[in-house]
Amino acid sequence: MENIKIKPDFIYHNDEPIAAVLKMKDYQKIMLDLEELEDIKKVKSIKKRGIELTDLRDYLASRGL
Repeated sequence: MENIKIKPDFIYHNDEPIAAVLKMKDYQKIMLDLEELEDIKKVKSIKKRGIELTDLRDYLASRGL
């Protein structure tokens, strides 16, 4: 996750911001970052329960794949 400078445009109604418009690449970056954060939370939760994790490459190598 890298820091990016997002500059949304705002839509106003009665002088109140009601929506933000993002460039598609900024939106996609935000969504990817959120997915990564979700994955990190899941891994932390699994580790707290004492479940051992194995790297996929190591697992496949141990199976001769």
